[in-house]
Amino acid sequence: MTRFKESNYWPGTASMPTGTPGELPSRVDVGIIGAGFTGLSAARTLAKAGATVAVLEANSIGWGASSRNGGMVLSGVRLDPATLANRYGIEATRRMYSASLGSLASSRTSTPMHGPRKSSRRSSIISLGLCDAVNCQKK
Repeated sequence: MTRFKESNYWPGTASMPTGTPGELPSRVDVGIIGAGFTGLSAARTLAKAGATVAVLEANSIGWGASSRNGGMVLSGVRLDPATLANRYGIEATRRMYSASLGSLASSRTSTPMHGPRKSSRRSSIISLGLCDAVNCQKK
């Protein structure tokens, strides 16, 4: 029987930052808890806009869910389109899906600035017809 490695893959294949954390600033515009994809992306965006940002992480960078996602970036949201449309309306649901597709594009454009992604490849995206899904469920 083949045993799978049950640990975080990327620290063994990428160089980790060295040094010790510096002193925390006495004042910041924004404090972010968690140095995963979302926290670091938010910090980077805010800092580029001129904000003073501190990112607090209990473990190493990307230690939590960001390093355990199987290496996939997906579109969509947790609930199906019909449930979202019934709960929030069709226009809000369209905006949610549009934002999720935008996050795919953002991840493709932001990561090359921080090093080559030689193993990255894009595959198909399935876009659902929201109105059809909502109308089908109502019938």
